[in-house]
Amino acid sequence: MNKICVINSYNYERYLEECILSVLNQTVQFDKIFIIDDGSTDGSVDLINSYAKAHKSIEVIAKENAGQLSCFNVVVDKIENDDQVCFLDADDTYPINYLETLMIFLNNRSYDFTYCSAKPFKNGEEKQLNCVLNQTPPLVWKKTSALVRRYKMWIGSPTSALSVSGSTLKKILPYPETSEWKIRADDIIVYGTSIIGAKKMYIPSLCINYRIHPKSATALNNHWKPTTEEEVATRKNVVNKFIVWLCNRNKIVASPTKSEVYAEYNQLSNQLLSILINDHHFNLKRRLSFRLYTYKEKLFVFLKKIFHHFES
Repeated sequence: MNKICVINSYNYERYLEECILSVLNQTVQFDKIFIIDDGSTDGSVDLINSYAKAHKSIEVIAKENAGQLSCFNVVVDKIENDDQVCFLDADDTYPINYLETLMIFLNNRSYDFTYCSAKPFKNGEEKQLNCVLNQTPPLVWKKTSALVRRYKMWIGSPTSALSVSGSTLKKILPYPETSEWKIRADDIIVYGTSIIGAKKMYIPSLCINYRIHPKSATALNNHWKPTTEEEVATRKNVVNKFIVWLCNRNKIVASPTKSEVYAEYNQLSNQLLSILINDHHFNLKRRLSFRLYTYKEKLFVFLKKIFHHFES
C-alpha cells in the first residue's frame, strides 16, 4: 500500500511552500506526492518544480484552469486500488505527525473513507504542531448510502481533512461535470463515498490546519449557508445530478426504499444520531427550515426520535 498525498493549487504561491514542507516533513513519509497546479498565473509552477527537482516523491501536474474537481479527475488514473490517498488544499498544512497518527488509526490498512477535524488558523497565528487534539475515540458510520441518497446528508470534513482508499476513489472519479464543481469538489468525495456504501470513520481527536483567509472563508460559508431560495435550488439540482450519475455508474437505485433508510438509521449510535440532528455539518434543523423535506419526511424523523426516546 502506497501512502499518497494529492495537493491541489491555484494562485496560492504565498501559501504553497509552507504546505509542501508540511507534507515533506512528516514523521512518516508519503510514498508519492502529486501537486496539481490548476493554471496558476503567479509563481506557483516554478516553486512546485523547484521542489520536484529536489524530491523524487513529488510529481507535478500543470494544467489549464478548470477548477478543483478537474484537479481530482486528472490524478485518479495515477492511483492504485490499494493506495491510501490524503487530500490537501495548498493553503492548508498538516501537523508534523498527521500521517503517522492517521496510519495508526487505520492500523496500516487502507480504509474506505476517513475524516478528521479541521483546526482553523489565520495568517500570523500559531498552527497545530501536534495533530492530536484529545483522546476522543473515533466514530464509525457503517453505511450511509440510503440516508445520503434520500436526505443529502454531508458526512465528512473539508478537503484537507479527508483520506480515502484508492479503490473507493476510482468508483467515484472521474466525474465529467467539472464546470459545476470548480469549488467545493470535496463534496463529490464526501457524498460519493456514502452513496457507494463506503464505511466511514470520523476521527475527532485528529486534526489538520485549516487556513482562514478571504477566499477560504467565502468557500467555507458557501459550504453550509446558501442564502437565497434560488441558491438552495441550484445547489440541490447540482447535487441530485451527481447522485443520479454516480448511482447509474455503480448500478445503485437513486431513490432508496423506506426500509433501506430505516435499516441504516437504526444502526446509528446515539452519538451519531446526535451529530445528524445538531452538528452544523449536517444540521437537519436548517435543512428542514429550507423545506427540503416533505411533511411525511418531517414526520418520519420526528417519530424516529420518539421511538429511540422510549426505547432508551
